Amino acid sequence: MREPNSAVRDLTLAAISRDPLAWLAALCDQRRRLSGLLDAIADGLDPDAPRAVPAIAWLHDDFTRLFRDEADDLFPLLRSRARRDDDFAPIMQRLESDHDSLAGQARNVLAGLAPLRVAKNPASREAGLVAGLRDLADRDRLHCAMLCAVILPIARLRLEARDLMQLSAALQQRRAPS
Repeated sequence: MREPNSAVRDLTLAAISRDPLAWLAALCDQRRRLSGLLDAIADGLDPDAPRAVPAIAWLHDDFTRLFRDEADDLFPLLRSRARRDDDFAPIMQRLESDHDSLAGQARNVLAGLAPLRVAKNPASREAGLVAGLRDLADRDRLHCAMLCAVILPIARLRLEARDLMQLSAALQQRRAPS
């Protein structure tokens, strides 16, 4: 198992097997970079720019899947291993409450970007979309920060080898081709 500070940069399915917690941390690193792309889209509001393509694809295809990783797999495992003196339940509750609002915000941003791709509207006409892009980027960065600073370190302490294998299997299954 890798040290907590040596995040896996490989986001392949094989990397999930090696260390699912490091994989989740690396996914947060990727999310932070994509949040930067959302900020860049807000700056220029050109949804056809090459830098926008991965951010739009991420929001459309992958964004809500990671919330299921947390709510359906990581958090229940961690709750099952929690000790009486662990005090991370409020953080997990906050992260879980973020899931629906962030997913809804992502849908709104995608809906706002769709007409721009057709009409090539200038940014000055899309102040609400600019604010939505920036807010989504900021809120997801905060979500990742709490996950990486609080939840994942506790998971490293509490989860057992069989828990990590179960987590790994669930993450892989969610990403397996249909």
